[in-house]
Amino acid sequence: DDIPRIKMGVGNKPHPDYNLADWVLAKFPENEKDNLQKSVEKGANAIKEIILRSIDSAMNKYSN
Repeated sequence: DDIPRIKMGVGNKPHPDYNLADWVLAKFPENEKDNLQKSVEKGANAIKEIILRSIDSAMNKYSN
């Protein structure tokens, strides 16, 4: 597949036995709202970098 995409992590499950689908689809806790906002802004900046420069530039700048 040749479609560029930006992936965002969901963090670690609270317990190894926790159902992954439940964890991924759960609402964000209030104490994580600031982190969510920062992640969305970083993703938006990565998209701008892809459009204005290149995928490689965005990967070098935003991958971690």
